[in-house]
Amino acid sequence: MPFHGSAQTAAFEGFEVNVSSGWVPLRISSTFENYPNLSLKRDSSKEVPLILSVGYTQAFNDRYTVGVSINHDLFASRAVNANVYSNGNLVNSAGSTQWLDNRDGGTLRLGRVMDESNLGYVRVGQAWASQFGTNNNGSVFNSVRFKYMIYGVGVKHLISPKLYALAEIDYVNMVPIKTLRTVGNTPMTVDSRAQGNWLVMGVGYQF
Repeated sequence: MPFHGSAQTAAFEGFEVNVSSGWVPLRISSTFENYPNLSLKRDSSKEVPLILSVGYTQAFNDRYTVGVSINHDLFASRAVNANVYSNGNLVNSAGSTQWLDNRDGGTLRLGRVMDESNLGYVRVGQAWASQFGTNNNGSVFNSVRFKYMIYGVGVKHLISPKLYALAEIDYVNMVPIKTLRTVGNTPMTVDSRAQGNWLVMGVGYQF
């Protein structure tokens, strides 16, 4: 049977849906295995996503809540250029244009009631995204699936018993991944990683 600790925690319980957006810069680095003369540089990724989240929050005593949610980014990321250099010289034929789509994730949140209108929380989540792109030679690729770990803190503020606003700061770390790439006629392995801090704000409805 669900636990309802107090009027304050009960105010934050139930199903919810929210939409959020914000400033999402990622620092991406990639290296070619066994080819130190080659380097890969991407345009900086400064995303402004639109994330739809659906979840449920439950009190487990008179001060704390636990919540889960699933998340989906409604739009693909903007396309960026990825250029390959050999000893500092651009290799035009080996470059590509890349973007991410099918971005989904899940989150676990532990919250603490601050007062009757505000809930502070920490979150741990995982997200996935598919990479799509077009090589400079005209060929396409769409087989790479990235995974991210997300750690954050946030505040949920009740505007009314049903409506709320949220603000959140997250640290995002992409699990290192190996991808195959052909430079000239030579297949190579590229090691990539990414990390960044996200500032996200949104509005939601709980029921």
